[in-house]
Amino acid sequence: MSTPSQPKQNLLKKITHQDVESAALPTLGVFVGLMLAQIPFFGPFAGFIVMVMQCLMNVRPKGTYKERLQILSYVLLILLGTTLWGIIGTYHWVNVVLGVILLSVALSYWRHFFPDDWRSINAPAAALYFFSLAVKADEIAIAAVLISGVLAILLQALMWRVWPAAFETRSPLMRLRSRRARKRTHKLDLSVASLKPDLWRYTFRLSFLLVLSVWLISYTRSFHAYWIPLTIVIVLQDNHSDTLKRVGGRILGTFIGSIIGSFILVLHPEPVLGMPLLILCMFTFLLIVKHNYPVACIFLTIYIILLIGQQTTHSFTVAIERSLFTLVGGLLVFISSFILFWNRKQMQSS
Repeated sequence: MSTPSQPKQNLLKKITHQDVESAALPTLGVFVGLMLAQIPFFGPFAGFIVMVMQCLMNVRPKGTYKERLQILSYVLLILLGTTLWGIIGTYHWVNVVLGVILLSVALSYWRHFFPDDWRSINAPAAALYFFSLAVKADEIAIAAVLISGVLAILLQALMWRVWPAAFETRSPLMRLRSRRARKRTHKLDLSVASLKPDLWRYTFRLSFLLVLSVWLISYTRSFHAYWIPLTIVIVLQDNHSDTLKRVGGRILGTFIGSIIGSFILVLHPEPVLGMPLLILCMFTFLLIVKHNYPVACIFLTIYIILLIGQQTTHSFTVAIERSLFTLVGGLLVFISSFILFWNRKQMQSS
């Protein structure tokens, strides 16, 4: 006898105090990053700065102040390293191929090394790598990442004093992460050899798709073609069913967000409204991304269209490229989800 299906809960009712805490700090980081980007020296590297500030403010290290600073320093080294990989990749296509394979292994390892924060690290780290390739970055990009990273760490350290409740073990967010930690009945082995088979299969799939995507990029003349491999990194999961859900949500949300973002740009909003709109879209994305990924992607796309569209006269081109390259990346993952290194039992159960 089948049981009646439970009615879906309203999205607003799903949002908790924990979600507000999770979204507030990285949004503050984005705001500070956008302010730094107004300085002429940092202007050309606004994307690097905002990404670094958001990433480091989104990581919630536990322990003493010294232990927290140590974890944040590790994350900053990761962001510096991926930026440097991207710069090295601009020298020769062989460097690009080796770079994306190394990046694939690193992304899998960071899922293992940062079991609670890898979602906050992997996407920004990959974005910095592909963005460095796209703009053919130099040592100034490294300086921008380092300076903004140090400022982000100092800002988070300040928030430990100003808003200690968000970092205490009794806060909703930290209690959730403590429960996850208690579920681990064995000591965490941090060697690469300790990666589970599912993560190795994930690494092989990701490596193949990223190599294929950078080969496709070489035949395009668009600066924003890096959205293809970045989409692959974001939507590819370590199981079949979650990957398919992620692909559909990403493509649908990006398409709707591109339409809305283009419409807002057509209205030519006053400059004084630009910053509040950007911050509102980023905060909403971070607030609901765990509850409704397609809707969250709408707000993320609006944020990107507004941010880039305000700096160019070809705003519709940006929206079209965003939708097109996201679609290409999503289709590559979708097709590969039926043929590449999947656990067959897992596929049948999904």
